[in-house]
Amino acid sequence: MNNLLPFFWQLGFYRWQDGIELLIISSCIYYLSLWLAQDFQKPLLAVFYGYCVALPLTDYFQCTTLHTLLLLFLPVACVVFLIVHQETLQKNMISLHTITPQKRPATAWVEALTRSALMAASDNKPFSCVIEKTQALETVVESRYCINATLCAETLQLIRTSSLYNPEQMLWINNNAHLYACNATWKKDSVSEWLLQEGPEELWLRDALFFTKKTDALYLSLSPATRTFTLIAHGKIIEKALAQHVSVAIHTYLGYSSPLLGGDWHVPFKTHNTSEQIHS
Repeated sequence: MNNLLPFFWQLGFYRWQDGIELLIISSCIYYLSLWLAQDFQKPLLAVFYGYCVALPLTDYFQCTTLHTLLLLFLPVACVVFLIVHQETLQKNMISLHTITPQKRPATAWVEALTRSALMAASDNKPFSCVIEKTQALETVVESRYCINATLCAETLQLIRTSSLYNPEQMLWINNNAHLYACNATWKKDSVSEWLLQEGPEELWLRDALFFTKKTDALYLSLSPATRTFTLIAHGKIIEKALAQHVSVAIHTYLGYSSPLLGGDWHVPFKTHNTSEQIHS
């Protein structure tokens, strides 16, 4: 106990104004961390924490030169972080206001989407789409064929019968029944670590697993051979799902209906041996 007395004596040198300053600085760091955490493509938050830890450590170990350089370089580091990550941060900040609808849209588009997929399977063609939930996908998805229309059965029929439509590529949709584009592909050059990914999965499956880990998007595909669906979200996969189960799962994941137990997708079909249930 006596060893702690010098520590408490040192507290007497601090004023109540110092406590307020520490509270303000701590609040700024906390809210800045929340903002930086929205960048799912680059480890900006980890770099920020590393910088914050390096400052007191260099002072504690009396690395005067290094500590001075870190302090002088701090404004430059902040500017560099913002420049490097401005696109991703802007997209994610915008998504908080524009993608999440204030009023839930009619959910008939989900059934129209699954019916259109089954019609494509009847023509012996594959079908796939990616659905935004709350985070914008402009940084990881691209397409030359922008549509910007409300998703409905007629629009899907028009796209499927178009000579420009490539069924090997994705439809790009958001959770407000807005169809952004067709013939969409993953923007693989947006994340350098994708090049390091290896695995036994097919290329389309590896892509979907990787990019759904980076966002909260939902990937949906239908195999014309088995006429069953594959759902991927948060880097987890559910395979061999029937149309009625897929409709329920999409409603639950997008928040149109309440999760049954603790946020799990309790869908009565078997998953892949190495997969887990998807959590919303």
